[in-house]
Amino acid sequence: MTTLVVDIYEADKIDTLLHKYHVSTVRQNLVSLGLADFFWLGNGGIKYTLEHKTARQLCSEMGQRLDGQLRKHSQNADVVGLVVDGIMTPREGGGVNFWKLAETNEIYYKYGETPIGFEVVQAYLWSLNRDGIYTFNFDSLDAMALGLASFVSNSLKVKHNTLTHHVRSKPVTWSENPYVMTLMGLYKARIGEKTALTILKHFGTPYKFFYSDYDEGVSVVGKDVFTRAMKAIGRTTL
Repeated sequence: MTTLVVDIYEADKIDTLLHKYHVSTVRQNLVSLGLADFFWLGNGGIKYTLEHKTARQLCSEMGQRLDGQLRKHSQNADVVGLVVDGIMTPREGGGVNFWKLAETNEIYYKYGETPIGFEVVQAYLWSLNRDGIYTFNFDSLDAMALGLASFVSNSLKVKHNTLTHHVRSKPVTWSENPYVMTLMGLYKARIGEKTALTILKHFGTPYKFFYSDYDEGVSVVGKDVFTRAMKAIGRTTL
């Protein structure tokens, strides 16, 4: 049976539900370790951690407290995700309605609303996925427990190549140039070989690129790439 570490502040019910899906649990103060509400080790010792928020909490904390939490988690785990408990639908006239599945599993009931735009919430979730924070939405704790059990179970399997039979990807080219490899290896900067060569053609070395001013850097690689690269090296003042 797989073991999942659950933060001490999570509701007791989640343990019972996880046990139903053959996942054993232990309780620990994960916040003190810089981790989210759920933590486990996958195949190869990869560290996974998932933050748990209700839909209401997501809307009230996104862009503020939640960002800080996810940033901290990213420093202490290899894979970070967000599980949202509750369904969100657009509210007439603007805003979001919050829904949950009743325990009978037959009807949904509304438990709240917010004036925050539905499109704003979806844009935020999109940005998290774009930046490598996986997001999952469940309509009940039971569904979330089954989802967690599935994630844990599959993370322990050896990586498979099923999708390679159906998805055509661009060929990966490798360079022996250490400067190119340095730029391509920046964590979450997503710099490809072509962009790396563009940077080196202008700056000569990664060092000069890392300490370039904002206007010059953006003129060479664009705002998104430059911002990601500076974030990757810990440069906060642009």
